[in-house]
Amino acid sequence: MGTIPDPGAHADHDRDEELPAKHARRTDAVERRSNFDFQRTLAFWGSIFFVEGSVLFTIGSVALYPDLNAELDAEFKKKAWVDYSFMIGAWCFTIGNYFIYYLVINAKHEDSLQDDEQDVISDPRWVSFPVCEAGHLGAASNLVGAVFYNINTMHGLWPKGGVRTTQEFDLWYVMTGVLGSAFFVGGAVCEGEHNGWRTLDLGEWNPGRSKQALPKIMSVLNLLGGMLFLTAYAVDYNYYADNHEHVQRWLVATPFTVGSVFFFVSSWIAMWMWNCLLYTSPSPRDS
Repeated sequence: MGTIPDPGAHADHDRDEELPAKHARRTDAVERRSNFDFQRTLAFWGSIFFVEGSVLFTIGSVALYPDLNAELDAEFKKKAWVDYSFMIGAWCFTIGNYFIYYLVINAKHEDSLQDDEQDVISDPRWVSFPVCEAGHLGAASNLVGAVFYNINTMHGLWPKGGVRTTQEFDLWYVMTGVLGSAFFVGGAVCEGEHNGWRTLDLGEWNPGRSKQALPKIMSVLNLLGGMLFLTAYAVDYNYYADNHEHVQRWLVATPFTVGSVFFFVSSWIAMWMWNCLLYTSPSPRDS
């Protein structure tokens, strides 16, 4: 007489086999969610540092206007309103740009992803040799530009007896400022190329119709901001602007102020874009 198979035993066996698979899928989903949250957090703080830096740049730029600058008669007041604002703003830009650079160099190219693969950072890199790709070059250029701004703004805090000659001023203030701005201009151009900004189709510039519209607009704002900063630094060569009040007002204070506002708007757009992605899921499988 044969043994009658127990259907319940087969069901228990199947469940035992399914448990490890379910646990593995759940673990994989948690890892993808954790990695996504980490990348999203870096993007969030990057935009926060950009906003803070641009606000500080704006404060320092407004204080450069001759009429207001004359009210800052004490040396410590000028340092507080101008030098410290630009210095801390530059550090904010450096931190924010490094966060973006880190995300860019660790991002996988869409063509290299499998259908069921998530773009996650499994083996993070902290620095990377530049590759011939517009997004990568833009992030690297912006980071280098921010470092030059750090060197530039630290100059203003050197004690008396430090930078005093015209040659030292042109080297440590004008040149570093021009180079930092030039790298920012180059970074904006690369970002624009990465986002396909060479188009006359108005629909591509309409945020309501194209997801790439806001990145294009940000690239234009960053380009204008970098060009205005470059102008403000260049005209102060050999203390030229300091010796001509109208030049100080219209070719230094105004470009710095307007450029800072452009940077602020671009940073605010980045914050808004992050907020729009806040409630999205990195993968339908993680829902």
